[in-house]
Amino acid sequence: LHFGSLVAAVASYCDAKYNQGKWLLRMEDVDNPREMAGAADGILRTLAAFGFEWDGEVVYQSQRNAIYAEAFDNAGALDKLEGFASHHGPDFYGLPRNTSKVTLSKESWTPPDSFAFGEAQLKPLRAGEALPWRLLPA
Repeated sequence: LHFGSLVAAVASYCDAKYNQGKWLLRMEDVDNPREMAGAADGILRTLAAFGFEWDGEVVYQSQRNAIYAEAFDNAGALDKLEGFASHHGPDFYGLPRNTSKVTLSKESWTPPDSFAFGEAQLKPLRAGEALPWRLLPA
């Protein structure tokens, strides 16, 4: 966990708790070329070691593609999904665009209640709920 990220965690945690809010944790794990194996587990262990307790399940950004496809499809803007997922973030941060590809299929599926992710159990957003889009294996 980068020191700057730890400082940001302290500030956001204090703000949420001071205002009787929830402190939610989201892992930004979509930069595949820079993603390091075990990094997410290390971040969670570090936060826990510093006494952080998050409210609810950890959300992993990489698990949200089917939900984004559903939202773009419902808005009649499915043609803009690739730009949203692949171009705007890297352009905003001055990083190279992701050149890897994923395949989304318009077929109903139900995410499991949870699955193993390193040493942790990951609970997908909308677990157990039928989704109209599915991310196909590479």
